[in-house]
Parts: sequence; structure tokens; C-alpha cells
Amino acid sequence: MSAVAAPRSGSIVLEGLIDGPLPPFPDGKERLLEWESFAREQGVPLRVRLEGPNFNALADDEAFPAPRVHDFAEVTRQVVEQLWKMLPSQERRRLFSTLRSTQYRETTKVETIYAITPDGTRTESRTSDWKAVAGPSILRRIGPMKLLVLVGMLILGAIFIVSRFDDLASIVGAVPAVDVVVEADELSPYVTVTRLELPGSHTIDIELRREKGLPTDLRGLVAEQRGLEGRNDLDAWTALDALVVDARVSIDSLDDDGKRLASHTYSVRKLREQSTLVLSVPYHRGTKVLSIRP
Repeated sequence: MSAVAAPRSGSIVLEGLIDGPLPPFPDGKERLLEWESFAREQGVPLRVRLEGPNFNALADDEAFPAPRVHDFAEVTRQVVEQLWKMLPSQERRRLFSTLRSTQYRETTKVETIYAITPDGTRTESRTSDWKAVAGPSILRRIGPMKLLVLVGMLILGAIFIVSRFDDLASIVGAVPAVDVVVEADELSPYVTVTRLELPGSHTIDIELRREKGLPTDLRGLVAEQRGLEGRNDLDAWTALDALVVDARVSIDSLDDDGKRLASHTYSVRKLREQSTLVLSVPYHRGTKVLSIRP
């Protein structure tokens, strides 16, 4: 899977989709495309895809600057509401949404889900702490000659290290058998996570086992989503969306103080077809906790 760009403060990411039947009118397709244009004019990056008698409205899934003049979550809710109003009451019941947005601020992020119910649309939001990850900007600031000098110094350093140590593994070290704890509470109850013990390995191998509650098809996803709406369980909704719709999870390597040493994103799409999936996470010296999250 391709790497996911780190979000920046002041940006928004819209993910997921809306699925439903085509409007039962002679100009139903044209109305949908007009609604798509309306959504994008409002700053909501949705793209309509027609599939026989149904349609999908897919989010662009790319970070973009947060608007300064309006509440993005409320504008998005109104855009979805316009789609809901376009359909007769019978077709409205077949609409479902996995749409969610994340707005990144200086020290917090606001996650919002957009639910479609028989009575209209509603949002649920939560705010949590967040810290931007610094990008590799130093290489952009140095000139070609300095870059060559830097590469030369790195090569000389590597030669010195290899000549000094017979076995490079003695520097990196095998993964401690007991020290690293795996945490994946945010993914329950959909998957069970187990760390596999492989002596001498330089990676931490983790097995994800699909539980009965994890949907593997669209019908199951709709049923589970409706159940979560009834329980108003935003945490489970976030986990469900990550595992089924986005089909990816993030794994953070943390030290004793909870400082993030590294972060990796993995595809879990194969869990739709098989009951288990093994992920190999690079071991970073000082790692005490692997935190697996949506």
C-alpha cells in the first residue's frame, strides 16, 4: 500500500462514502451530477460514481486547507441533507453513509461522522489531542554540494561502523521477547490482536484475527452501521470504518514515556477474504508499546 502523507495543522481529510439508489426520475442521473457540483462548490470533495441502479459518492481522501469562513462539518451535513431531500421517502431508507472528516488544529483534531437516518442527517463529533509530525524539510533547504558532502559523510560513517563491528545485528539487536506490549483496544470488538514470538527476528509480527462482528460485505456493513447508530457508539464506528471501508490501520511505536518513535500504515483488506492476517512491524530500539489504531 502507498504511504499516507502526514496531516498538517489547519487541514481537513474527508474519507468514506455515501451509497444509495439512483433518484427514480427521468433526469435522476443529471440531478446526482448537479448535486456533486453543488457539493464541490461548497468545498466538500465528493465524487459521484454510477453503478447500474445505484450510486456511490466517494470522498477524495486527500488533505486540503480548512476553510476560514464556515464550519466545515455543518456545511458537509447540509450537503448530505440535500442529497437526502432529493430522494423520495422509500429510497431514503436505502441510503447509508460511512462519511467522516478529521479537522487538524494546532494541538487537537476533531473527528466527525455523518449519519443518515430515516428522519434526515446528523453528525457526531469528538475532539482529541494531536501533534503534527515534522516532515523531512532539511533536504529541501540544502544545496547540491552540501548534499554531496552529507552523503559522503554518511558513507564514511557506515564504513567505520561495519569495520568496527563484525555483526551489524549486534548494533540493532533482536526484538526483545517480552518488553514490547501490543495495544489494540480501539479495534475491538472487530479483531483480536496477538503478537507472534519469532526468536531472533528484527520485526514484531502481529496477527489480526477477524471476529464475527466484522462485516465482510456491503449488506453486513449496513446492518452493523445501523446497530452502531442505535447505540451511538462513535469509537466502534471509527474502528468499523477503518477496517472495512478504508481497509487500513496505523501502528505507532512508543517508548516508555509514550513518545512516538515511528508510525506505519498497513492495509487490512485481506481480512475481507481470510480470517487472519499477519503484519510485520519494523522494530525501533527503545520501543515498549505498539499501539494499533484506526
